[in-house]
Amino acid sequence: MGGKYLPATHGETTKIVCELRHDPTERRATVKFIDLLEEDVTLALPENPDANEWVSVRECIKSKLYNRKMVEKVIIEWPLACIQVSSKDKL
Repeated sequence: MGGKYLPATHGETTKIVCELRHDPTERRATVKFIDLLEEDVTLALPENPDANEWVSVRECIKSKLYNRKMVEKVIIEWPLACIQVSSKDKL
């Protein structure tokens, strides 16, 4: 995915864990909060890296905040063949 979608610079690029998962049909980001009473937020991610959803995800990753709430991690589901696991490889 690289810097086109996610932060990628020579300095510190992320302040939270970004978990990437292969999904051949869905493109979404799920924001999980430190406060477990907060509900997860799921954003549909368009292919355009300049879309508002991607801007929000990048800002969340850099600042560790989403709508002024502390973020634990972001799970990004995207069709990424390089991390695809076949069913026979799953535990």
